[in-house]
Amino acid sequence: MSRGRKIAAIVAASLTALVIMLLVATVVVVHTEWFRNMVREKIVAAVEDATGGKVDIASLTFDWSHLRAEVRGLVIHGLEPPAAAPLFRASLLQVDVKLLSPARGFVDIAYLLVDQPQANVIVYPDGHTNVPTPRVNPKSSDKSGLETVVDLAIGRFDLRNGTFTFADRQSALN
Repeated sequence: MSRGRKIAAIVAASLTALVIMLLVATVVVVHTEWFRNMVREKIVAAVEDATGGKVDIASLTFDWSHLRAEVRGLVIHGLEPPAAAPLFRASLLQVDVKLLSPARGFVDIAYLLVDQPQANVIVYPDGHTNVPTPRVNPKSSDKSGLETVVDLAIGRFDLRNGTFTFADRQSALN
């Protein structure tokens, strides 16, 4: 074997070993409590910016083999008094992700489950509500809100055992 081929073989083997080590390190880090807490904090910050409320999440898990994320104990507090029910609460939010090609956007939501959602909109005597304003102004878009929701292309959506309270009138959501 010539000297050039030996160098090329050593470089190729070294790069292959480096890629394998990086993949193993990624798998190890993703399964740590530190990584789950970091992702949980980023989700809380993003939802707080989008809603303007204060967000609490009891737990976050991700099952890599099924590409499933589960958020348990999601609570969004709006402008309601501390003794009142929060603006939104769900015992379970489950998202199953489907991987796509890079040309189609990488991921798609195959299934979304919201179990036991409770929405509580309070209307005060002066007409204002407990719905806060978002901290981050939405980007201007040519699409309506409905078009944006439809573009999410959720394969299947389940809403189970929910309630919606608006100005002390309660309705069931299923």
